Formats: sequence, structure tokens, C-alpha cells
Amino acid sequence: MIIGEFYTLIGIFILIFLHLIDYFILLDSLIMIQFQTSILIYIGCFNCLKKFFFENEENINMKIIKRKDAILYAFKGSLILLGIYISLKIFNHNFINFIFDIYFIYYNTYSISCFIKGKISYIPYLRKYNNINLLTIKKIPLIKESSIMISQLDILLYIIGFFISIPYYISKNWKLNNLIGIILSLNSIENIFLGEFKIGIILFFSLFIYDIFFVYFTNVMSKIIIDLDIPILLKFPNKKIPVLKSDFSTIGLGDIIIPGIFISLMLRFDIIQLINKNKKLNELRMSYLNLKYFFNSLIGYFIGIFFSISTMIIFNHAQPALLFIVPIILFIIFFTSLIFNEFTTIWNFNEITFINNKKNI
Repeated sequence: MIIGEFYTLIGIFILIFLHLIDYFILLDSLIMIQFQTSILIYIGCFNCLKKFFFENEENINMKIIKRKDAILYAFKGSLILLGIYISLKIFNHNFINFIFDIYFIYYNTYSISCFIKGKISYIPYLRKYNNINLLTIKKIPLIKESSIMISQLDILLYIIGFFISIPYYISKNWKLNNLIGIILSLNSIENIFLGEFKIGIILFFSLFIYDIFFVYFTNVMSKIIIDLDIPILLKFPNKKIPVLKSDFSTIGLGDIIIPGIFISLMLRFDIIQLINKNKKLNELRMSYLNLKYFFNSLIGYFIGIFFSISTMIIFNHAQPALLFIVPIILFIIFFTSLIFNEFTTIWNFNEITFINNKKNI
């Protein structure tokens, strides 16, 4: 058993329990945001370990962020936001919602199928169906970096993903919204790898500025959230029978995914440091000292969400969550590295080297 697998299962059961209990008891929505997002990140971080340590990059749905991508990520996100904002100014928001519904049906179908495939592809009986390719989509410059082979298993999972997505777009039910949002978040945290600590810093700070600008200095983000009804948020009800958008407290998926992939990097840093000390992966045990950077960064996220929510309540105004999450996580990480005399090690950390030269773990 890989380190953390047992506790990951406990986290999954807790997450399911918290979502089911909403049918019977109305819990404080802000506390639910804090706990559920932290548990979600915890699960995603540990789920990526089997993929990272035991599978080849070419055989899995792994995306490694390059430095250029990290620098341009916030700029591209800004252009997309402005494009949506202008579209909402020009066209009826119902029409824009219809266009996005079509896009997200496709996107969610694909993401859900990839998520399920990652969980069941280890089953020996299903491997033969995954090895029978029915179609190959060739590389398209600027759109797809490599060709995609579609197997019999993929076709089945696309159908399943489609039938999970469609009920949401028919009903717009907030529970289905959260189900899709959780799958999208886990799929991203499990499959997106930063590669280098410095790239994580670049991505963090670029999105830190992006978040502050669009929340405090424009009405772009607020208008998009109000006018669009797409699964880019997790919703937590403030009323027993929520009807209006104002009946929910929300958190954007980006405020889960971006910190999540950074915290995931910290988990892999902890484990690679132990492996470099000739410890075997399947012999590692869950402890604070073994996974100190992971636990500290997850605690930092929890504290950051707390301050974001508290500030929102005090000033009665939406807050950019990354404004609190980014500096708190980085402060804790750098403080920890100085205490353990590992600042240079973590600053120069590059997991690509490990991927290219996987050891006997």
C-alpha cells in the first residue's frame, strides 16, 4: 500500500458524508467550504502518487507545466475573462450560457471519463479493452501537443461521462454542480504537475495578482459569476431549500486547483527527499516529520481560506482567496525550510529530473 492510501479512503468517506448530510442537516456553509476544500486537496494530492511514481509519463494523462506556460497563464486567463465579459455585454446572457453549456458538456464528458479511467485502468480485465484502439486524433498545432488514441474503454467511459454531465445541464441542480466540480478539481490536481518549485512560485504570484486585480479593481469576475451558470464553482447552501444564487456561498475551482497542484508538489518533494535517503516508497509511514512540507502547506491553505472567509464576512464583499492563500502557504514553506536548513534544496527542487531518472522505489 502506498503511503497515505488508507487515510485517503477515510478522506473520501468524510467528503461523501459531508455532501450527503446536507440533505438532512443544514451545516454552516462557510465552515463546509473550509473543510471540504481542504479534504478535496488532501485526496487529490495522495491520488497522484501512484501515477507519478509507478507509471510512465507517456502512458498517463500527465501534464507538466512549463515555465513559459506559468508566466502566460494569468495573461491568458485575463484575455478569456475579458472575452466572456465583452460577450455578455454584447449578447443576451441566456445565449452565452447556451454556448458554454455545449462546451462544458463536451469538456465535462472528457474530464469525467479521464477521471474514471484513472481509477479503473488498473483492473486487469479492463486493460485489454484499453489496448484496442479504434481511432487516433492527430496532433493539431497550438491546440493539441500530441496525438490522442481512443480505445474501446475510452468510448464506454465517454458515454458514462456524458450521462453524468447531461442531468446537470437539464436541472442545474447544485449537488450535481458540486459533483462535477469535485471531479474536475481532483482530475486537475492528480494530473497537473508543476515540475519545479520555481515554476510553482511563478504560477502562484501571477495568479495572486490576477485574482486581486479582477476582484478589487473591476466588476468582470462578479458579472461573469452572476450571469453564467456553469460548473466553475462549488456551491454550499445558506438555506435549507436554496433557490437563488444569493442562497449559496461559493468558492471558485481555481482557488482549489491552483493551491492543490502546489501542495501536491510539496508532497512529492517530501517523498523524493526520503527516497534520496534510500528509503522505499512502500515502506514510508505517515508522520509530520516525513511529510512536513505537505502538512504545513495544507495547514497554510486551511488558514488562508479561514482569513478569506472572515474578511468577506467583516467587509461584506467578495474576497480574492489567493490573496490570503498564496502568502500564507509560501511563508510557512519558507519558514519550514529555514528551520530545517533546506531552503536551497527546496528552491532548486526539480521533479522532472526524478521522472526522467526514476529510481528503484
